[in-house]
Amino acid sequence: MSTEISTGRCKTASYTDSKIDVLLNVINKGSGDELLTLQDLKVTGSHPFSNSTRHRKIRSQEYPAPIKISTQMCLWRVSDIRAWRNDPSSYKARATKGGAK
Repeated sequence: MSTEISTGRCKTASYTDSKIDVLLNVINKGSGDELLTLQDLKVTGSHPFSNSTRHRKIRSQEYPAPIKISTQMCLWRVSDIRAWRNDPSSYKARATKGGAK
């Protein structure tokens, strides 16, 4: 089985169950240094809200800020996503260089 997601201007990404399992394993048991795309977050349930809500939560430090790689690419640290997934209601982002504003 595969899951397809659409992310605005981006092409639809297709994720097989095995790729989703690998991503969840990285989130749950990886070193924390890995980086994930927005599509990775959405397909694993680590981004359960709209883009506007994500931006609001990042500004209020209720969701991890991404690392801006280019004008069209942002990546999230697994360690930050793991901390948010462990306790979303009391998550408070730490101030880091390279995060979104």
